[in-house]
This record gives sequence, C-alpha cells and structure tokens, in this order.
Amino acid sequence: ELDVKIAIAERDLAIAEDGYKKAQNALELTARNIEEGIRAATDGVRSAQATLDKAKQDYERFTKLFEEESVPKSKLDAATMAYKTAQANLEIARAKLAQAEAARNKVEIAKHDLQSAEHGVARAGKALELARLGYLEAEEEEKNAEFLAAQVEAARKVLDVAETNLDHTRILAPFDGVVAKKFLNAGDFVSPGYPVVSIYDPDNLYVTANLEETRLEGVAIDNSVDLDVDAFNPRFRGKVIKIGKATGAKFALIPRDNSAGEFTKVVQRVPIKIAIERDDRWSKLRPGLSVTIGIEHSEGK
Repeated sequence: ELDVKIAIAERDLAIAEDGYKKAQNALELTARNIEEGIRAATDGVRSAQATLDKAKQDYERFTKLFEEESVPKSKLDAATMAYKTAQANLEIARAKLAQAEAARNKVEIAKHDLQSAEHGVARAGKALELARLGYLEAEEEEKNAEFLAAQVEAARKVLDVAETNLDHTRILAPFDGVVAKKFLNAGDFVSPGYPVVSIYDPDNLYVTANLEETRLEGVAIDNSVDLDVDAFNPRFRGKVIKIGKATGAKFALIPRDNSAGEFTKVVQRVPIKIAIERDDRWSKLRPGLSVTIGIEHSEGK
C-alpha cells in the first residue's frame, strides 16, 4: 500500500510540474497580449483625440462663417456631424483603453494560476515526502483548501471583468420616448454612428406649417390656430409659437442661384411652429399626420 501511495505521489508531482510550466507560458503570453492591446488602445485614443481637435477647429470655423453668412447651413451641419462623430469616437477609444487596462486583471489571474501551480508543485513534492513518511492525507487536504480559495478569488476577478464588459453593451436614449422605427434587430451588428432606433417625445408634439409668403400678413406669435387633423374630428386648437426667420428654400441642400440673371418667381414658404392644446385625444396623436390649419388674426383666417 505504501508503494502505491508513493507511485501516485510521484505521478502527481510530474503533473504539477507540467502544470507549472504551462502556467508560466500562459502568464507570459497574457501579459504580452494585454500590453500590446493597451498600446494599441492608447494609440487609438491619441488618433481619436487628434481627429476631434481637427473636427472642433472645422466646427468653430464653419460656425463663424455661417454667422457671417459666408457658407450654407449644410456646410455647418456637416462640420457639426463630424465634430459629434469625433467626440463619440474619442469616447469609444477611451472605453476601449479602459477595457484594455481592465484586462490587466487577467495578468493577476494568470499570476494566481502560476502561484497555484507553484503551490501544486510544492504540494506534490510535499505529498511525495509525506507519502514516504506516511503523512499524505492531512497535508493534502490543507493544500487543497488553499488551492480552492485561490480558484474562488480568480473567479471573482473574472466576474468583475465580465460585468465591466456587460456595461459597455448598453446604449441609453437621451430622453424617455416612444420607438417609432427600428433599424436593427437583436443579434445584428452595428457600427459606430449607425442609427439603432428612431424615437420621439410624446409630450413634445407640435405642427410645422410651411406658409406661403403671400399669407404671412397678420400672422404673429400667440395667434390662435384651428388644426383640422385628418385622423380626428372635431378640430384641435393651438397657437403660433415660432415663425421662421427665412424661407425653407433659402437653406436648401442646393439653393437657387440667380446670379446669371435668369429668374422665375415662385411663391416661397416660411416654416411656422404651432403648439397643440391638450385634450383627451392627445395620446392618440402620431408624428407625420396630415393637418390643415387656420390662423386667426385681425383680418380673419
């Protein structure tokens, strides 16, 4: 029986030494991969910061030019979108860097594994010695308890990393609203800047009317408005809360160019924003419904 215990102890020692070598290799590989990942993520942050700095300069320049009416609004919109995209890319790059730095926990886990393997070798050697002395069982139980405690600690660290990664998968809307359209479904891949859903605020519904310039006389802020919504009867009531400072065509994507002297007069339209008075039908209103308006002023509708 003693010979059998010694043979088992010698086999366990060989296995433990092999596990120690594997743990050493795993630690070296993990540390190298993580440091490379951190360097790559750091370079990504620097690149994103440089892009943001350039986009910010363009945004400030086009804002000033737009205020001076030197460029169309489309140029400012493009610069604004590039600036916001660069800000988002910088946040993503920083998140990747944070994630890469958080992965250093894997190095600690690998160190714990190496320490556990080292303890395993020591335990196996001690077991062999105790087997030869006849005291294997008590010492083995104590070492097993230490080994299991190290595994529990390593598992806790793995859980912390997993919870951090899970937090990076959540996207929060800027306000509470109603989803009007889904661009993606569960399981789809999404790139940075790609829309996921379209939402609207059900507490901020209004009517936008493009009124002919020939009918602007008498229209003013706080004028009462009859709103004939095709989907409802009777009419809604509202009031004018905003009158556009320019026609819709003035800042179109391709505005009309009359510099050649060729001109065909077309009645222009000015956007007007109308607030809707709430009643028990408010919750049934939907964006995009057709509305016919009648604006009350001193000269009638």
